[in-house]
Parts: sequence; structure tokens; C-alpha cells
Amino acid sequence: LFSTHDNPDEEILEEVRGSNDRYLGKIELHKGDDSEWRLFSTGSFPKGATVISSRLMNESPQSTTSSPSGPKPSPCAYSIQIDSDKHILLDLPARFLNHSCDPNVGVRGEETLNEWGAVDFVALKDIGVGEEIRYD
Repeated sequence: LFSTHDNPDEEILEEVRGSNDRYLGKIELHKGDDSEWRLFSTGSFPKGATVISSRLMNESPQSTTSSPSGPKPSPCAYSIQIDSDKHILLDLPARFLNHSCDPNVGVRGEETLNEWGAVDFVALKDIGVGEEIRYD
């Protein structure tokens, strides 16, 4: 995927550790009972609070095309569509957010990118400690 290591699993684990350190006391990525990566709250978030300020990754597991605003990742399992023809690939933990028909986070101002060229996810309702973070 974005491997600079001989073992891609080790690279993901390193990225997960970095993400967990960056959000220490707020959210944490770990594998669920089904062995899939899941994002859980380790702190409480009131409705409207920023839960994740994601960062734009400049590489995509699929090809990229040039645009005036930089690389434009092709749609993939980890990208988020922000316009009719624009997808962005986010760093962890946002890349491992799970979809839900009953989400507890959403994208702040879909037309507004944050200072890292990506999106912020905000609490759609109060989120308690131990809840899985999910978006739609």
C-alpha cells in the first residue's frame, strides 16, 4: 500500500501507534472481535466537538492524476468523496473509520477542508467513553 518496510503489517502497526499517540486520551484504534480495525472513544465528546482532524495523504493505493490543487487520489476503499470528481485519502485514524447507518460523527462543512487539506469529523451527538466512532 504505502510500504517502506519489508512487512506491510508492521508499517500499519507503526502508523496505528502514531495515531494512538497523537490522540492519546481521546480516541484509540484497535482490532475488534472480528479482527477488523475499529476506532473507539477513550474520552467523552459533546455534540458538535471535533473528534478527528484528519490529514491529507498525498498517495493513493491506486493511480493519481494531477490537478491544480495537487494529487487527486482515485476512488478506493479508504478515500472519501468530497466533490463530484474529487476524492481524498486520509491518514489514520480517519482512514479506518467504519460506516454506519447510525453514525455518531460527520464531516464538518463538506466544502471546507481543514489546515491539512483534509476534513474534520465532529460529534453528531454526545459520545461516551468506549463507544465506537462511526460515520455515514
